Amino acid sequence: MDDAWCAGHLVERLVTADPTLRLDDGARVAGELAGRLGSPTPAALGATGAGAAIRQLELEADLEICARVDDVKTVPVWRDGAFVKGGEEEG
Repeated sequence: MDDAWCAGHLVERLVTADPTLRLDDGARVAGELAGRLGSPTPAALGATGAGAAIRQLELEADLEICARVDDVKTVPVWRDGAFVKGGEEEG
């Protein structure tokens, strides 16, 4: 559930950036799920299967970090066999 929720938030951002995108059924369902659930909270993530595994490892405080949305300013891009800072021009 947490993966689909995250994917839905990504779908929402992609569609905002390009409203002409054609989504397959999985992307549409993930977007709908994220729209209905809204932003994740530590408690809601803790109720998922992955959240239960995190709690079992006694890492419950990490759920606060997992619940952050739009928290990073740089997204890595895989280019020529390595991750590079997103937005960097090829040299």
